[in-house]
Amino acid sequence: MNYSQEFHKQKFLYLPDFLDNINCCELSDEFERLRTEGKTKVDTQCPKSHSVYAEPMFDSVMEQLCPYVEQATGLQLYPTYSYARIYNPGEKLRIHRDRDSCEISVTITLRLDKDNPWPILFGFEGSKEDHEYFDEDEKSVVKYLKNITKIKMGVGDAVVYKGKEIFHWREEFQGKNQIQVFLHYVDANGPHAKMKYDGRPKLSHHHDDYEAVHYWSYKNAFEIQDCKKLIESVESSVEFEKAGIGNWDGESIIDSSVRDVNHYHMIPSSGINAALSGIGLDANHNAWKFDITHVDQSDYLKYEKNGHYKEHIDTFFNLSENECRKLTILCFLNNDFEGGKFFIKVGHEKIYPPQEPGTVLVFPSFFLHGVEPVLSGVRRTIVTWLIGPNFK
Repeated sequence: MNYSQEFHKQKFLYLPDFLDNINCCELSDEFERLRTEGKTKVDTQCPKSHSVYAEPMFDSVMEQLCPYVEQATGLQLYPTYSYARIYNPGEKLRIHRDRDSCEISVTITLRLDKDNPWPILFGFEGSKEDHEYFDEDEKSVVKYLKNITKIKMGVGDAVVYKGKEIFHWREEFQGKNQIQVFLHYVDANGPHAKMKYDGRPKLSHHHDDYEAVHYWSYKNAFEIQDCKKLIESVESSVEFEKAGIGNWDGESIIDSSVRDVNHYHMIPSSGINAALSGIGLDANHNAWKFDITHVDQSDYLKYEKNGHYKEHIDTFFNLSENECRKLTILCFLNNDFEGGKFFIKVGHEKIYPPQEPGTVLVFPSFFLHGVEPVLSGVRRTIVTWLIGPNFK
């Protein structure tokens, strides 16, 4: 199916199962945490509801999903802002169109009342004068709209739509509560490109201490408790083996003087590894724009006492092959150990990027990097690689 053609024809596109249940639960939990801490506000558009604007986790998801929204729309996009809202009983989302920063919008259902599914409606303007919000009762407004479409969304379902062009609304909510996250973008080559980041100098999860030339990092990409659960799940159910060192012939050699770590091969296309691939694509979109085609492999790594990996690169340029590793994505799972610091080598200097639990680091696979010896405890990470045609 040509998604972008369909999107531009009808100005919206329904994408079922756009986000998996694990991520929906994590984002719902984050919203509830913000609400408990008093960081949500009464919503001006929906006064019975509470909302948050551009919180770090939601901004990060908006940035990570940008390549997929680009694929669906056929446009090069800039993220503008994220917005999350919990709808309460009796709420209505009035018929409206959005402001300039919402040229391309995505609404994703994170949590719903299964007994009271609450559809979103879309309609085109007929003969009615153009207004951002209508001041009259919705029932009298509907007669001015045409081609009205009602979409029932499940958890993880998304609708991508042209927020500035198409009217959208929800009728009175009969359920207990429903959480939606809204991700907004503008066409990077369009008239609203100046609204990148919604006029902010950077997104809320961006920080000033990374060096984009050498790496791109995402602090708090995963919750610490989720990292702990993953450690318990993996290490209670799998057997590890000694990791080798690849060579030019594609063989693997065991040499503990160079690399001393145990590993377990994971499925790269599911769970946390699929999320890491999305983060890698987002970093590539923002920093390097390499030609990426697919994911290579994913490994869970355990560095026990004295475990280390001397400075090395993760890729080879073999003329007999037509592709190579281009980006390395590294997720740090714990910090209850001593030593074991990850570094990137730049000239004679070592750079130590952020590496707290839940942080994800992305860097070109041809950069020299390594892991210093672990002094005590066990260091745990997940690594995956993105592949593309050989550099030219």
